Amino acid sequence: MKKLLIAILLIVAMVFTSVVYADAEISVLIDGTKLSFDQAPIMENDRVLVPLRAIFEALGCNVHYYDSTETISAQKGDKKISLQVGSNQMLVNDEVITIDVPAKVLNDRTLVPVRAISEALDCWVGWTDETSTVSIESDHGLHTYTYQNGSQDFLADNGTTILIAEYTILQIDNPNNLQEIKNINSRLKQDIEDYLYEVRSNVLPEAISRYNREKSKPSFTPYVVTHSASVTTDRKDIISISNVEVCDYHDGEQNLQKSSSIYSLRTGLLLGVDDIFIGTIYDALDIVTYAFRSKIAEDESLYYGDAIDTLESDFDNVKYYATDSAIVAYYDAPNISPTLDGYVDAEIPYIGNEDIFEIDFADGGLNTLTIKLFGNAKSGYKWAYKNIPKYVDISNPKIYDALDEVTSFPIGSIFEFNITGLNQGRCTLEFNYYKSDDTKVQNSKKYEIYVTKDNLITVLKEL
Repeated sequence: MKKLLIAILLIVAMVFTSVVYADAEISVLIDGTKLSFDQAPIMENDRVLVPLRAIFEALGCNVHYYDSTETISAQKGDKKISLQVGSNQMLVNDEVITIDVPAKVLNDRTLVPVRAISEALDCWVGWTDETSTVSIESDHGLHTYTYQNGSQDFLADNGTTILIAEYTILQIDNPNNLQEIKNINSRLKQDIEDYLYEVRSNVLPEAISRYNREKSKPSFTPYVVTHSASVTTDRKDIISISNVEVCDYHDGEQNLQKSSSIYSLRTGLLLGVDDIFIGTIYDALDIVTYAFRSKIAEDESLYYGDAIDTLESDFDNVKYYATDSAIVAYYDAPNISPTLDGYVDAEIPYIGNEDIFEIDFADGGLNTLTIKLFGNAKSGYKWAYKNIPKYVDISNPKIYDALDEVTSFPIGSIFEFNITGLNQGRCTLEFNYYKSDDTKVQNSKKYEIYVTKDNLITVLKEL
């Protein structure tokens, strides 16, 4: 009996020690910055769980917790994530994803699985066993970003909350204190002021009316309006940001509003349609309506017969955002469709349309990035890569004659490198030009690139 009691005590001690160690030691880094938590992360079934608000807000989400159903709802741009305490299913937009460990409540804090949440937001997640560290690399371009979350409650005369306006302020990190970025950040803050003004003007009167109709109900819940922002591309001195506002009426109805801005990082100024496309506004009209014609042709039964005429007459209300490989034009769906809600979007890819763009969308979202460097192989010189990053694979160069455009006479050599993605992350590719019998570098080329979780490569900047 004594031996059995000792064995039980040893087992309890081991379990207790394991839990304390895990709770005390797990660290979470996002883009190298350590997160702080009011409830320490825990390990459960080899999965790390962290307080929901800290991780969602650090990754740029606007997050709301519904007590009555123990449901977490997070919004970042067009992406919405929903999960419920105790459930092994997570909803990402309309896709159901099975997760290994469900959200749980511990010490009055709701914890969520950090890997599942981060990967749903297109982040890379790594684990370092020696230091018990979760490392998250966010999906970002040339810059990194910080997010400031806030909310404003609107009350009835008796103090009941009838409307909650939540928001996330996106700010571009600006370590060099550049005026252009300061200007953009100022405009992004102004977006929140405009949003709160619209809430007070348009949503609050409806919330007051609803409260007066339903205030006798014991289950009254306030409207929740959210504003979130996401970066759709950030490269080659262009940053594109989309704002999404969602009003949740708690009866299955949601009202979504979307706006987008494309900025020049060289000037800090907003780019208009005439800054995006070459030519006049009429040229832009032709380009955009052609893209929508192609979209509508995919299923004409979804649209009114005069959809294109409507779009042309209302062209000023077509909106745009940039991705790594295209301009996306979008327009209010109910204006041109009897069945579709939200927005109809039409993509205008860079590849194949290089002659219509004012801004440079080359080398984005590629399965294979091809870099061609000019040299003279016959003189003994060569281009070679330096230190292949873990994120990519680089082929040995193909070498062929560079020809004069007029005479087709050989004027040197082209060294062609093909790069494919292996792992998500940002890195620098460096190529040096030197003579085979002399290590002195005569020339060099550097490219900062980003590899997505789908192994697509985008050139962020040529250094």
